[in-house]
Formats: sequence, C-alpha cells, structure tokens
Amino acid sequence: MTNIHSLMLNYQREMKNIGEMIGFPSAAKVINENKIYAIDGVTKYDLSPMLRDRFIFCDRWDDFYLSQNMLSLDEINSFPYNAKLVKWISLRKENWDHVPPESVGDSFCSIFSFNPYEPEEIYIDWSDSRKEPTIWHCAQSDYYKYDNLEEFFMEISKI
Repeated sequence: MTNIHSLMLNYQREMKNIGEMIGFPSAAKVINENKIYAIDGVTKYDLSPMLRDRFIFCDRWDDFYLSQNMLSLDEINSFPYNAKLVKWISLRKENWDHVPPESVGDSFCSIFSFNPYEPEEIYIDWSDSRKEPTIWHCAQSDYYKYDNLEEFFMEISKI
C-alpha cells in the first residue's frame, strides 16, 4: 500500500470516528490513460506518482471533503461537459487573479474536485515543473496551498 492509499484510508477512518458524514469512494478502475488534461482542454500532463496512486485507490469519491466531489480521471479530462463546474471555474478566474487557475493560466491547471452546491474547488497546479504538482484549495474567500497531494491529505486528516 502506498502512502497516498494509507492517507486516504486514514482520512476516511478518521472522519467516521468523529462522526463526520462523508461519502464512500467508488471502486477504482483500471487506469488506461496515464494523462490528465489541464482546464484548457488541450494540454496533457503525465500523472505524477501520487496522482496515479490516488486514481488507483478510487475512481470518484462523492462528498469526500467539505461537500466536495473528488472527480474521476474521466471527469477531469471531460470537465467542459459539466456546466456547474465550468461556471465555478469561470467565477474563480473572474474574481481571483492571484490563485490558480487565473494566476498560472489554463494550460498549467487541472481541476481535482469541486463542491456542486457553492463555488469551492481544488486545483492541481503544474506550473512549477516539479515531479509532484502543487494543490490549491479555493473556498469562498480563502485559499490554501499544499506542496503536493500527500501534504493535502495529511492536512485534512487533522480535522
């Protein structure tokens, strides 16, 4: 079991222990595509080791964190067909030029998860050209930056 798998399992267990209602992750699918699209719909990135482990752990995870749905790789790669998500991304870009996606550009940013009820998203920032991309959680008037997916799961597990 990888560290990402362990962190995701621990997070799920911890939320259950404190009585927090979260959804259950859907069964993982075989990953045929090793690429993830940026929100420009054209630029593709190789899945980093941590992101690959995340998609091996589960396909989609509804209501995994603060009402957010962690998207499957297929949903990330076809996000322009989700009208609500397109609306939230457009609002974020229009009003927040100091964080992704606007601060790095559409070709350096992928969507990771979103809240279908209010503008709140988690983005993958590829602009640093590192092995593991940066994770940005944008919620209402706050934003949080994590060096990678592991740091993100470690932080949300502290709740």
